[in-house]
Amino acid sequence: MSMINLLPILDGHNDTLLELHLADPPDGYSFFVRNERGHLDLPRAREGGLGGGFFAIFTPAKPEPPDLTATDPSAIAALAPVPLELAYAQQFTLAMAARLFRLEVEAKGEVKVVRTVEELLACLNQGVLAVIFHIEGAEAVDAKVWL
Repeated sequence: MSMINLLPILDGHNDTLLELHLADPPDGYSFFVRNERGHLDLPRAREGGLGGGFFAIFTPAKPEPPDLTATDPSAIAALAPVPLELAYAQQFTLAMAARLFRLEVEAKGEVKVVRTVEELLACLNQGVLAVIFHIEGAEAVDAKVWL
């Protein structure tokens, strides 16, 4: 950590996992190599004094382009976002969670998914990037509050 950052930064939200997922196959993009793509990578996190953050798991809508040539009001109303299918949202959420845990393994101790305050503090003290698992939205949760 540089002299500029005397205290580690804890980021409240980033979309790194979505960026990694959308780059699959990775097409040269790696979280472990400095680049300008995405919210962050490990080298930029280190340079900026990032101690950890909430890594969002977000399920985007399926890529189905709307008909932008429609002019009647009912067609325009149809452009509003539709709720995601539960199965799609669950599958996407679990795939992103798996990507997060693979990232932790690939980091060989430089990145850790933390589950407690004690683990977070240990990472901050040891210079390990602390990742807080964070699901954005409730699309993957069914009516009985199950994932």
